[in-house]
Amino acid sequence: MFKELAPLLRHRAALFTVSHVEDDRFRVNVIPKKITDGENDALTTPVSVTGTIEDLDRDLPQTLLHFVSSHLELKNTLERAKAYCFRGWR
Repeated sequence: MFKELAPLLRHRAALFTVSHVEDDRFRVNVIPKKITDGENDALTTPVSVTGTIEDLDRDLPQTLLHFVSSHLELKNTLERAKAYCFRGWR
């Protein structure tokens, strides 16, 4: 699980919560923290996964891999757009 999160955690902190939902189901939330006050809120969109312990053991690493990949892609896109806007306004 942490191997999949490492690329995200190298650049920002993340809050983890794990809670019992019902019967044998649990929910894991990963919430990226803002780096600066002016940072785009989209970069703090959480991921939430609910399932049995077996489901989480099996599916959570792949879900986190996709989440981190999408997060980094969005971060890069926002940086390119910001750079383009500033270049275009000069």
